[in-house]
Amino acid sequence: MRAGIPTVTVLGVPLAVLHADAAVAQARALLRNREPALVAFVDARTLNIAGHDEEYRRILRDADLVLGDGLGPAIAARLGGGRLPASFDGTTFTPRLLAAVGPDVPVFLLGGRPGVADRAADTLAGRIPGLSIAGTAPHPGSTDAADPVAAIRRSGARILVLGMESPCQERWLADHLAGAGATIGVAAGALLDVAAGTKPRPPLWARRARLEPAYRLGVELGRQSRHYLLDDPTLLGRVIVERSRGRWNTSR
Repeated sequence: MRAGIPTVTVLGVPLAVLHADAAVAQARALLRNREPALVAFVDARTLNIAGHDEEYRRILRDADLVLGDGLGPAIAARLGGGRLPASFDGTTFTPRLLAAVGPDVPVFLLGGRPGVADRAADTLAGRIPGLSIAGTAPHPGSTDAADPVAAIRRSGARILVLGMESPCQERWLADHLAGAGATIGVAAGALLDVAAGTKPRPPLWARRARLEPAYRLGVELGRQSRHYLLDDPTLLGRVIVERSRGRWNTSR
């Protein structure tokens, strides 16, 4: 985490203790620094992965801004005597950041099946006046994808919005952000699919209550159900064990 940002550490991952406006301000400060900076969002599932995946934990620990998503991280922070004043996710925070940086900051959208990033670009441009889309490309693993790193660098993008699942998106940014030439890489998760209309967005009441994962459980009862039924309890169990062993790191 970038120096000067107050944090609470959960399972070795420092989470920023920031309200929404302050988080946007921090991201804009990273943009002004012009050094490659990774912005990530972590929920119970990703924290559980980080708890046993040392490389992924290191990537999140070295990221410049890590924001907690949902009830799991919030309760885990409370167990350690800290507090996360807001919940963040890529689909809400990223458009807010793009609106705040203004029209002089070119943005590249990367991810989704072929055509998804293009449709997402049209949607976001319609919602954010003056948004400068420097380019789009499908998921780097797509058979239709050319070399995205070269395309991003040619585009001159300052912000790279990456729409993949975790931990793949954070790993990709850790490996390729500097080579792509963008200043900020945002691990935005489902944003491109949501903006393109290929994935539904939970309603406002669920997001405000930090119940977005629970809402998704009612919509996606297949693969995702295991995550939402087990990940929060597993995270809290891990945190309690870590605390009992004296390994808890408090806020700074």
